[in-house]
Amino acid sequence: MGEKERLRGTILEMVKQGHITLQAAAAMVGVSYRQSKRLYSAYRKKGDKGLIQGNYGRPSHNRTDEAIQERAVEAYRRKYHDFGPTFAAEK
Repeated sequence: MGEKERLRGTILEMVKQGHITLQAAAAMVGVSYRQSKRLYSAYRKKGDKGLIQGNYGRPSHNRTDEAIQERAVEAYRRKYHDFGPTFAAEK
């Protein structure tokens, strides 16, 4: 959970306790009123976990296969043993 989600959680907790309105919370967080309603609903149902994006912590679907990455690293280490990773990426 990042700093942004922690801030949202504390502000939405203030809304839950009745200290501020949802419209004021939306302005504090920097989202629209409609978006704040969605966030508040998720916060009420799931707590702090409702504020975290759904794919957080999962690997990308567009990533290169790990076997291909290992073959590429092995190939450049074998042929260009004096290259560092940045220089190899440039070449």
